[in-house]
Amino acid sequence: MPELESSTVLILIDLQKAIDMPYWGRRNNPSAEANIGKLLDAWRRARQPVVHVRHDSKSSDSGYRPGQAGNDFKTDFAPLTGERVEPKRTNSAFIGTGLESYLRNAGPPAVVIAGVSTSNSVEATVRMSGNLGFRTFLAGDACWTFDKTLADGRTIPAEDVHALSLANLDGEYARVVDTAWLLANLPVRSRPMKTQHRSHHDMGGAEPFRSAQIDRAEHELSQFDKQVDALMNLLSHPSRRLVRVDELRNAIESLPPDRYDDLAYYEKWIHAIAEVLVEKDVIGEEELVLKLAELKEREQ
Repeated sequence: MPELESSTVLILIDLQKAIDMPYWGRRNNPSAEANIGKLLDAWRRARQPVVHVRHDSKSSDSGYRPGQAGNDFKTDFAPLTGERVEPKRTNSAFIGTGLESYLRNAGPPAVVIAGVSTSNSVEATVRMSGNLGFRTFLAGDACWTFDKTLADGRTIPAEDVHALSLANLDGEYARVVDTAWLLANLPVRSRPMKTQHRSHHDMGGAEPFRSAQIDRAEHELSQFDKQVDALMNLLSHPSRRLVRVDELRNAIESLPPDRYDDLAYYEKWIHAIAEVLVEKDVIGEEELVLKLAELKEREQ
């Protein structure tokens, strides 16, 4: 068996501006960002898939809380168009997200994990990846953590916290390797990774109509279409930032194939808006159902 699969997904954990805030304390591995940058550049050049995990904290005092600058991706690691973004609310990138189904639909491929912090979200994600049966590699020099103060007042240096996490994971949940090894073993793919769902661009249609001529004519929007479009712009406006377009696209791409085919274009978007708002606790599911029923009654 080759060291890495022909399709190997790079999963980057929580590389957002909040991780640079001073309240985290002293960290280790100052070369981590440079190594992550090398991996990200190599994966893109090799046409290998990349998943960016974004932590949307529920805690009011967290720098990762949505609606503030700390929730944004660090500039050097911002996703490119077409790269998958997985929002999470817990430590593990597999809890309450579409990551597991995405990977299973893809083969499943091997996964390489890097990011922050080694002893928190990285370790939680690696453990679960291994338990779910994915062939998992952890880039030990492409992650970092922070000093840890114990209950008795002693402080464990970040270097030791990092080393212990890697030791706990290596051989049981993952294979711990370094950036140089990954770069030397990364295969180049000639075609995109397979998936059961079409992309958010939605061009070309489903089989057997993929070769049909695309209708490029202008179409008049219905009142419903205009309302959905206005709602999307309102909720995603920088002054509010209640939802992100990538969150909505992920929700659409996670639809079952038959449901995807049944919904019209703007129906897909309103489904995604509702799902994301409920997931982020902006509105409760019962309240949302009542509001939708009220709107339908008004239209009648």
